[in-house]
Amino acid sequence: MDMKAPSPILDEYGLPKRRELDCMISYQWDSQHLVRQFYEDMSMREISTWFDIWGSMQGNTNEAMATGVECAKVLRVFRSKAYIKSANCKMEFRYGVKREKAFVVIPTEPNIQMEQWIDKVAI
Repeated sequence: MDMKAPSPILDEYGLPKRRELDCMISYQWDSQHLVRQFYEDMSMREISTWFDIWGSMQGNTNEAMATGVECAKVLRVFRSKAYIKSANCKMEFRYGVKREKAFVVIPTEPNIQMEQWIDKVAI
């Protein structure tokens, strides 16, 4: 089976298209190899997934991220030390909380305490 990129989430004018997605992948780029494998698995299962490197992150980065969060039913967070330190990941996570999205947190490294980080970020 060939993997193909999803259709872009921006229209010809650079404005976000609205469509419902099953999930959005939230991760820090150091985990991209693992996340790419996850995305490919989701695609093969025909689970619509927002993934920034294949057509989803176009135009204004913050608007594209916000569109991904707004259109997704669930945010899949790939937890890593780099994720917790990333300002962009924090902004993405905080926006997901604000939009009352469901989260599935997937650890990519052992022994990372995320609960205190969530308490600080989700305010």
